[in-house]
Amino acid sequence: MKVLLTPDAPDWAIANICNDIMMHSKRFQFISIPVHPRGVGESLHELVRAYEDGIDVWHAHYYNSALQMLEILPQFKDIKKVLTHHNHYALTDTELKLHDRTIHTNNWRDFDVVTEFTKWGCDILQKNHPNVIHVPYGIEDRKSVV
Repeated sequence: MKVLLTPDAPDWAIANICNDIMMHSKRFQFISIPVHPRGVGESLHELVRAYEDGIDVWHAHYYNSALQMLEILPQFKDIKKVLTHHNHYALTDTELKLHDRTIHTNNWRDFDVVTEFTKWGCDILQKNHPNVIHVPYGIEDRKSVV
C-alpha cells in the first residue's frame, strides 16, 4: 500500500511525527511531501507526480494545506484520506478565504477519517465529522483507520 504523507514543513514537529510513522510502519510504502499552507503551489508538481504514480491513502497532517490541496487538486478527492489534527486552535469554526471562496476550516467531511490526539478534541470534532478516532501521539497498529 502506497501512502502519501503531507506534513507542513520539513524538519519541524509534524514532519518528525511523519518520520516516526514511516520508521515504525515498514509494511507500507511512504511518500512524504511537505505542503505548507502559504506555499501549496510550491509542492504542486511533486503532488501531481505522486498522484499519477498511484496513491492508495493520503495522510494529511495540516488541515489548512489539505483543504487547499482539495481545492487545487480535486483528483485527490478520489483517494482514501486521513486527516490528523494537530492544532486545538482550529477546533472551532473559522473561515479561510481561498480563491474568492470561503471555506470553513472544520468542515473536514471530504476526509474519510480524522484522527485527533486528545479526547477533548475528539469530542468537539465528532460534532462535525462522522469518523473521528482518538490516536494519542503514537501509532495504534491494532486499529485500522482506513
